[in-house]
Amino acid sequence: MSIFRRYALNTIRPRVKKPITPDASFGQIERLEVRELFAGDTANFLSPIWFEQLSTSAHSQIDAGNATFAESTTQVVWENTTLDVYNDEWIIQLDASLAASITSLTDVAALLDGGTLQFEIIGGLGLSGQLLIRTYDAEINAVTDWLAGQSIVTTFEPNALLPAHLATSDPQGDSLWGLDNQGQTGGTVDADIDAPEAWEITTGNPNIVVAVIDTGVDYTHPDLIHSMWVNPGEIAGDGIDNDGNGFVDDVYGYDFLNNDGDPMDDNMHGTHVAGTIAAEGDNATGVVGVASSASIMALKFLSASGSGSTADAVRALNYATMMKKLYGVNVVATNNSWGGGEYSSALYNAIKASGDEDILFVAAAGNNGTNNDVNPQYPASYGLDNVISVAATDHNDQLAGFSNYGASSVDIAAPGVGIVSTITRGRYLSLSGTSMAAPHVSGVIALAYSINPSATMEQIKAALLGGADDIAGLHGKVSTGGRLNALGTLHQLNFSVTDASIEAGAVVESPLTNFTIEFSGNFDPSTVAASDFLVNGQAADSLTVVNGNQVTFHYSQSPIVAQGAQRMELLAGSVERNGDGLALTGFVREFFYDAARLTITQTSIANGAALDDLPKYLDLIFSEAIDPATLTAADLQLSSGGVIAVEMIGDRTARFWLQLPYDNGEITYQLADGAVADLHGNVGAGITGHFSIDLVDIAIYETTGPIPLPTYGSIDIPLQISDDLKVADADIWLDIDHTWDSDLTVVLIAPNGTQIKLFSAIGGSGDGFHGTILDDDAEMLIGDAAAPFSGRFRPSGDLSLLEGMSTAGTWTLRVSDSFASDVGTLQSFGIHFSVASSLEIDPLDDITIHHVQDSLEVDVNASPGATISAKVLGDVPANVHWNAETGRLTIDPPRGYVGNFTVRVSAARGGETTWEEFVVSVTNDAVQLGVIADQTLSHDGQLELPLTVENRDGDLLTYIATATDAAGRLVEVAISDGVFRFDATSAAAGNVQVTISVSDGVSTATQTFSITISAAPIAADPLPSEFAGTSGKPLEIDLSQYDFGQGMTDFEVAAPGGGTTTGASQYGVVQDDWLEQTNFAYNSQRQGEKYVKTESGQWCFVTTDGQHALLHEWKGSFVRSTVIATLDISYYNDPKLLYQNEPATPQADVDVAIDPATGKLVVTPRDGFAGRITLTVTATGSNGAETRTFDVVFAAQTLELAPIANDQFPSGETRYTLDLRDYLTGGDSVVLSTAATAVSDAEAYAIDKAANFVSDPFLSRTNYAYNAYGHQEKFIRDANYQWYYLTQEGDQAVLYKWQGDIGGGDRIATLDSAYYEDPSLLVNAAETSGDVTARIENGQLIVDRPANFTGDVIVTVAATNGSASVSQVFRIAATTPAIHHASSMVDFVSASTAALSIRSASTSVDASNFAPPAASPTLDSIQAQVAAIAAEVALRFGDDIDSLAQSRTAPLPTTGAPRTLGGSISQKSDQLADVAAAQSARDERLSMPTIVNAMDAWGDQIASDLAQREDSFSVEADDLYSSLDQVDFELPEA
Repeated sequence: MSIFRRYALNTIRPRVKKPITPDASFGQIERLEVRELFAGDTANFLSPIWFEQLSTSAHSQIDAGNATFAESTTQVVWENTTLDVYNDEWIIQLDASLAASITSLTDVAALLDGGTLQFEIIGGLGLSGQLLIRTYDAEINAVTDWLAGQSIVTTFEPNALLPAHLATSDPQGDSLWGLDNQGQTGGTVDADIDAPEAWEITTGNPNIVVAVIDTGVDYTHPDLIHSMWVNPGEIAGDGIDNDGNGFVDDVYGYDFLNNDGDPMDDNMHGTHVAGTIAAEGDNATGVVGVASSASIMALKFLSASGSGSTADAVRALNYATMMKKLYGVNVVATNNSWGGGEYSSALYNAIKASGDEDILFVAAAGNNGTNNDVNPQYPASYGLDNVISVAATDHNDQLAGFSNYGASSVDIAAPGVGIVSTITRGRYLSLSGTSMAAPHVSGVIALAYSINPSATMEQIKAALLGGADDIAGLHGKVSTGGRLNALGTLHQLNFSVTDASIEAGAVVESPLTNFTIEFSGNFDPSTVAASDFLVNGQAADSLTVVNGNQVTFHYSQSPIVAQGAQRMELLAGSVERNGDGLALTGFVREFFYDAARLTITQTSIANGAALDDLPKYLDLIFSEAIDPATLTAADLQLSSGGVIAVEMIGDRTARFWLQLPYDNGEITYQLADGAVADLHGNVGAGITGHFSIDLVDIAIYETTGPIPLPTYGSIDIPLQISDDLKVADADIWLDIDHTWDSDLTVVLIAPNGTQIKLFSAIGGSGDGFHGTILDDDAEMLIGDAAAPFSGRFRPSGDLSLLEGMSTAGTWTLRVSDSFASDVGTLQSFGIHFSVASSLEIDPLDDITIHHVQDSLEVDVNASPGATISAKVLGDVPANVHWNAETGRLTIDPPRGYVGNFTVRVSAARGGETTWEEFVVSVTNDAVQLGVIADQTLSHDGQLELPLTVENRDGDLLTYIATATDAAGRLVEVAISDGVFRFDATSAAAGNVQVTISVSDGVSTATQTFSITISAAPIAADPLPSEFAGTSGKPLEIDLSQYDFGQGMTDFEVAAPGGGTTTGASQYGVVQDDWLEQTNFAYNSQRQGEKYVKTESGQWCFVTTDGQHALLHEWKGSFVRSTVIATLDISYYNDPKLLYQNEPATPQADVDVAIDPATGKLVVTPRDGFAGRITLTVTATGSNGAETRTFDVVFAAQTLELAPIANDQFPSGETRYTLDLRDYLTGGDSVVLSTAATAVSDAEAYAIDKAANFVSDPFLSRTNYAYNAYGHQEKFIRDANYQWYYLTQEGDQAVLYKWQGDIGGGDRIATLDSAYYEDPSLLVNAAETSGDVTARIENGQLIVDRPANFTGDVIVTVAATNGSASVSQVFRIAATTPAIHHASSMVDFVSASTAALSIRSASTSVDASNFAPPAASPTLDSIQAQVAAIAAEVALRFGDDIDSLAQSRTAPLPTTGAPRTLGGSISQKSDQLADVAAAQSARDERLSMPTIVNAMDAWGDQIASDLAQREDSFSVEADDLYSSLDQVDFELPEA
């Protein structure tokens, strides 16, 4: 028999969905490397890799309409069983160790030896090594032989068809008897799973997920839309695999049939299953699921016809397992309401893998009515621990006739006959089958995990089977002999309190002493103690065991001592269940103690009263004060109309403001029990009452039935009215029975032919219109409501079209039915007319209010249907507002207004109008302020003045006070608590004018008075001890402005008699023989300086600006050393004066002048003097003379050197001049210096500057290691021993950075080939100046170049005044050679012949006495540089240089060593030695080798300190570096 004849109930039609291209490549996934997570678990290894799809399965082609079942399926005999399979498709399992090494399914084909057999990989099934393949043009035996011969294939099987357990439709099954059987379908009461009882404990949890593996799920169904699992890692519709799991847009699950993220149900089977598990509850829609708060994951593998493949089933199951294992989705169970085919090792492995992740596999036992023990039904018969096989029962707890069974192979039964649940397109249907029984079990599993999320899968299964109800008819049919019970399952997992002698929220009227507790099972008496039970935190005194699951706790005195909320509790874990020791879940229950129950004692409308007008409110008066926080408008429910607001009148009356329809009839109201509480929190009793409305202008006409309605067509139902009344409003009353509301269209036809559609095609399949009132004033449109449409609704048409008509004539109700199969009856049809009467407004009384009242409200009663408006007559700007809901007029008088105004209230209806007027009087008594006398106050006094105010109305008063002092300034005053406050210190002496006003918002009273303030004694500032001035600028000091000069008439000043008041001896300079013998180491740094030493060992030196001696403290270099004193020039001429006596008559540094009458003192510094002087001044007055001494400190002017723009040599000239005095500011005593460097090749200069190449004797001797590596290369290096090499490429030289081999280094630059011929040109590019010289004469910068030099000259100009230094750098371009004269050429040759290797010149001169240096370097200048270094050594060590040289250690290594300052010093001193030797020059006192050795020894000693970056130097090293940097040869940076 073919698969069609076995399973199909309907004609197979192609599924209308997305087209699938046969060659489409599915599974364009982002691979997730997760092997390390599953070390040792290769058999169950899950990864997105193994879900990759490379082709399309036959089942997907059939579902897409690209193939048919007939051409794509066949029957084969497999392991002695006939199977329906998909042609040429095989499920294979690869060797586990091999599979673990595969990173893409595209690699697999090469591992299978196809030989002559053709095959393709369709895709993976999820588990490691599980694949679906397709063979071509091969017999089954050939394929099996081929697969058996593949060493990497461990198992294989054909891809079998798997149908759903198709359910039968049962139109009689119209209730959820399986959840709560009350005999509603004629069955046995309580033959159900006790779902409502279980829901008292839990309804599930959204974090608990059940995967429905089926035909998909309609995730848009109103009862399922909020129950769907939503993938938190996926963004819907963006076409991206956001979470990297291998599946694009798998938001609600996945469709494994069509390989896309849309698992929409196109059958209905899967949606029905999902609804039984988790349809939403408490939503007034459809049905409710067993676990309504759980979540559904939709996994589609069955087609619209209900068939699927083993391969797709395996993939779906493996997806659920992967999402739990790798992505943390809490999948607790899969529901599998499908079956067929024979044993599949691939499916077995997938189910086992899910069990390894604690996922239960719930399977329908089958619908063949056979014994699964004899004829296994797969997958229900897989003997795995996580499989639960489910049979079906009916509403009498009998095994369904179609259900499979098995005393050992089927675990449990569940309701499966006439089960109503959700189906596609928002519908519901009753179906029967084990497919309906299985989801009951899945739902209970979700409930079980909700109350015990830490339980194991084994514990949940044991509770499910152990909690079943024992059913005699199931003995021998299922292994438990029982039917599923949700409450029993939860009790198996949860030991709890199920009942107590006081219900939750109950009210007791007296203090209790005994409390009885009932448990969900028998308890162990040895584990319960009286102290475990608490009421309001007080433990019980004793207990009595009532029976196995009940105990009563006793108190000698009641723990209930105060009215209000009470709390009883039994501590968690305090009691254990008998038998298994399961600990008790904590129990807490609240109840109330109320000695006198809160009741309603009176109402403002008597119960049963008949009213001839619509009431605006209903007052409920309570027996005691109520808590306003518990009162809301919604507490009072009306049968018609509504409550728009509620307010408290006193503490016991609640006023509910009503909005009632203008109609006659009875109004019922209800306040529910517990809606309102007293001040103790005790809830009160409710009330139900009614009153009737009998309005004189309401006319009611009605036709009653029953009148049968046509099943298809229309009927006109007449209503004859003889009364001739004018219609003001109309409401239509209907009562209709009908089995399908949306078939009906109802129209009202007036006597004049006007047609008004009341409604059409509303209510869906709802039943009838009962108590339906169509009212234009209703809030809800009838189209937005639901059957049976009880209450007031706005009709589709406009009933206001009837206004003004006569009631007389025939009114017709036309009812049309658009469908033939439904029937109905009209029970009644009526019209309630509001008829027009004369328009009236009840008289309105005049009103008097006080001006502080912000607003008032007036009740206005007018004829029905009238439109009310109001206005103020006259020009008083009062506001009026009409509230149609409350029928009240609100009036807001103008702020501060006193007087009368008239309000007119108008009513209009149709063309008729009327009005009423009333007068509003606003009164006030004017405020009075008593007279305030003038006041007198001392300069530092305070005034507090009570004010006399008369305020007969008790109005809120506002005070304003202002005060103006004798200087015309506003001063601060304050009034608080009726007291005026003033502080005299804030005002000037004299009269303060004060004005005080007080206002009650309408009237104002004002008083003015004055306060006379006495003058305060004058105090002057003290004379400072120090004044500050600036060098070169006079300083003026007015002594009369200080306390010292107050009232004085004559001033004198003693000019400083000793130059400065700072004696040189205060610097602690001491005598030193060596310094005196060497003329104080004169000019050691070629700055004309002389050195001295202090008693603390601090070195200092003295320079001169031509007029003064400048004493510096040595800071390691001239730039850093600061001037600490400006002395007489005699201290420079003879530094011994610094530690001997001062000169007898030193010259003063300042000029001092004073005006003896006014005390104005002028101090003028001489010749740019900067420093401190001390002055003594004497002031004489009537009380005698007074003398004071103070200091004046003149700060040096700021030294500045303006930026110098780049320039060029004059055309044809070798000399460039610039007047530096135009750029220099900040004093005359400035020392200028300059240096120049010639750059003929800018690129080579920049490279050498950046790399800091150094000369290497070895390289020089070996032609720069020419051809060492056979590539004709030449090597150079930098100071840090980084090697570079040059090669000649064409007519250019290319420089590379050496990285270990030729060709492997970075290419640095391309240069002229001359640099390859002579690499020294590049090594010395930054040092070579091209015989360019620079000097300064009389403030003029002079730069000379050789006539043939072209390029740039970089010039540095520096200026120092002894305390600060500034510098500028600029470029002079020489674009063409100069034109020579004969005399200059001779000079040039001579200078060139005498020039040595020193290529830069620096000159330091006094700016006020310029002396030109020698024209070119000489041996003397070389020796001067050597002497400078030697002097530095002597200053550092103070020992004989020869003895220092003897301590020299071994020289520093020259290969591979890091660059150090010590090494640089050694290198430069060697260069000096070479120069000296070349000239055969000797110094008689200090031999050159001795100096060189001393310098090397010194470098060795500090090398370890300096072998680091400059920014990490120690103080000594930093000072050393700075001082050496001043010499003419520039030390490279370390």
